[in-house]
Amino acid sequence: MSNTPEAQLPTLPLLLRPFASLAFRDYRLLWLSQAGSASAMWTEQVARNWLTYQMTGSALQLGLVNLMQALPIVVLGLWGGVLADRFDKRRLLLGIQAWNMTLYSVMAWVVLSGNLQLWHLYASSVAVAVGMAMDGPLRTSTIPTLVPQQRLINALSLNGIAINGTRLLLPAGVGLMLGITSPGWAYAALALIFVGNQILSTKLNLPAVQGRERGRSMLAELWEGLRFAGGNADVLSVLTVAIGLQGIGFASRALIPVFAAEKLGAGPGAYGVLLSADGAGAVLFGLVLAAVGLGKRRGLMMVVFSAVNAVGIMIVGWTPWIFVAALMSMSIGGTSTVFRSASNSLLLGNTPPHMRGRIMSINGLNPGIAPISIAIAGAIAEATNVSIAMTVIGGASLLLNGLAILVHRRLLRL
Repeated sequence: MSNTPEAQLPTLPLLLRPFASLAFRDYRLLWLSQAGSASAMWTEQVARNWLTYQMTGSALQLGLVNLMQALPIVVLGLWGGVLADRFDKRRLLLGIQAWNMTLYSVMAWVVLSGNLQLWHLYASSVAVAVGMAMDGPLRTSTIPTLVPQQRLINALSLNGIAINGTRLLLPAGVGLMLGITSPGWAYAALALIFVGNQILSTKLNLPAVQGRERGRSMLAELWEGLRFAGGNADVLSVLTVAIGLQGIGFASRALIPVFAAEKLGAGPGAYGVLLSADGAGAVLFGLVLAAVGLGKRRGLMMVVFSAVNAVGIMIVGWTPWIFVAALMSMSIGGTSTVFRSASNSLLLGNTPPHMRGRIMSINGLNPGIAPISIAIAGAIAEATNVSIAMTVIGGASLLLNGLAILVHRRLLRL
């Protein structure tokens, strides 16, 4: 399917162009399960962060709970890419989703039974990260095998909408729900989502990876991926910029409950609204990108949108008005979606098919860096205030952006 020539692809009306890749059955099934997984991820994050802050009232504890996600992602993330390049992808996906379904069922029981303690939130943070470490590289590296090359940007954009766009309605709804009922019902709903994901995934037909050398150890395959990433300047520069936005900049979202309480004097409803504004920007930018594409200067777009994202984070940290914070949150969500599509397309396009899982797993280490950034930002917010913490986050992201350009100027011409 990925070899379908351009002449055989239908010309779609403008309103249908953003959804062109959904015409391919297996991509459509993968996309639907991605939307379900992302919905669960954001809902769990809202519930866990709010429960932590409600129990402790501490920005530092909020950061430490999120920090617990770092170790599984850093330790297991690279191996997740090796597995994605080595074994049956559908079986791996089913196993990951079964893990998540079990986790959310247990957390639903713990919260609804009134037995929740702080250590449960720490443990669930670790367990969620185990699934994340395996899931992301597997899904992203599979996309080029399910759609024609001419539809890759469209497919990546739709994938970004599934990941980020689910924040459009879910966080606001979850935020309101946290004010009127037990968060345990949110965890119960997440378990049901993964029941649906399992049904979708059993219908997937995922092709085997071609070009892999048989008989090699997993350690040798891991080393091969690391050598390729370090020796390819284009790939390395993209990975460096991604650390700024996805590893450091993402930490700003974990501080939103602190921002809502301290800067706005508001509760979980405002917290959910701001995250939903982030999701609205992701959907809007993603739909436009899926319809018109990225053009040829994807490296330049990465750098520009990463810079806009960082500035938006700093503005959010200082504004006392929720409508300004919501507007900047839309900008943060939208620029994240465009950045993800541009960076993933460059990484996938510059990587041999049999190593895509490993390269995407290196990029997938950023969620492991994010909790470390969250912990540092939480400590800064605790010692000073949330505005200074978000300024540090945005400034660090900008710094990595500039570093990547200085080291590899060709990035702007990719």
